[in-house]
Amino acid sequence: MTVQESQRTENALAWWQNFKKQNSQIATEVFAIAEKHNQTGGNSTVLTNSVFWACHAALVYDKEKNKDHQKKRKIDNVYLKDRGEAVKNLDAVIEFLKWHDKKDASLLRSAMFALGSNADNTVLMLSELKEALTTKVKCFTPPHSHQHGCFLYPVPVNTERTATIPRMLAVNLVGLFRLYTSGNQVAMECEGWPLPKSGKPYHDLVDKLVTATFPESWEIKAKSAEADFIKNSPGVLIVPWTPWGE
Repeated sequence: MTVQESQRTENALAWWQNFKKQNSQIATEVFAIAEKHNQTGGNSTVLTNSVFWACHAALVYDKEKNKDHQKKRKIDNVYLKDRGEAVKNLDAVIEFLKWHDKKDASLLRSAMFALGSNADNTVLMLSELKEALTTKVKCFTPPHSHQHGCFLYPVPVNTERTATIPRMLAVNLVGLFRLYTSGNQVAMECEGWPLPKSGKPYHDLVDKLVTATFPESWEIKAKSAEADFIKNSPGVLIVPWTPWGE
């Protein structure tokens, strides 16, 4: 664990202790649900840790405004915009090499000799580059252009139509309660999971948790937030709040 990660964990634990003191009834309700729906041989702290960590992470995400992530998202979006032109130019070069190699152009042979290669090898290399740029592959880390808060979108994010952080937290918490109470604790620790339909959402408790985390967000209702998410966010996954790419 790095110094930064260690400090972040200490801050989270300190916040958690303070949260439990100031919101003892809410914390008690979460602990009670964790015990009530605990699977035989399971670990009830999976729910409590997940719930309180989500609240703290959302609060940090809001305070920091995630400027570094926003910057990287813009870079990703510029890349996506420029990629089409780059691929088009690659196609032109590939066709140029194929055509003039077929015609046995002496100037092309001289150029390839200076490069220490030949037209066939260069075409192969450029074709592989084109495939790498255009093929949908599993990223080593989720692309910033597809992420906002704890939501991972199947397409690049339209920054003008993103959910507020308290609303995202409400959906996140409803999903955690649904997963836990339906016996799907394993999914809670995955990097990305769809909002489940089974299990108990505990909307009223989620309202309390969101309001306790963001006191100014009293108008947020978990039930409507979940309904809006289901209606307007097909294919969106719930992911950790921690900024990616650190």
